[in-house]
Amino acid sequence: MSKRLLWAGGGFNVLLMIFHIWLGCQIQLIPDLSPDYKALMQMLNVGVILILVFATYASLFCIRDLLTTGLGKLTMLVIALFYATRAGEEIILAPEFSAVIFGICLAVAVIYLLTLAGTLRAPGLEGR
Repeated sequence: MSKRLLWAGGGFNVLLMIFHIWLGCQIQLIPDLSPDYKALMQMLNVGVILILVFATYASLFCIRDLLTTGLGKLTMLVIALFYATRAGEEIILAPEFSAVIFGICLAVAVIYLLTLAGTLRAPGLEGR
């Protein structure tokens, strides 16, 4: 079960990474955005892309490490917090609430929290 959840999380990360690469291209096309704001948006977007690359790689290629090491469990917690925070930002900070963004971010956070909870409840049974 844990492996399937991590594959699902990795799949979401890939899709969101592709979306953020596309978003970076769209930011460049905004005509009335000041160069300072455009640069800031690009810098933040590149940071998000790097986090998504890491989360994707860890979820798809380091499953055993995520499930069995302290650093892996901390990584899953950080990924869950990243997505849960983004879901919360959609409610608190977004000028217009997007149920799609909120739902996706919340779902991915839950995927990683369930996987993490599974490793804490049944040590030694991860990945079976």
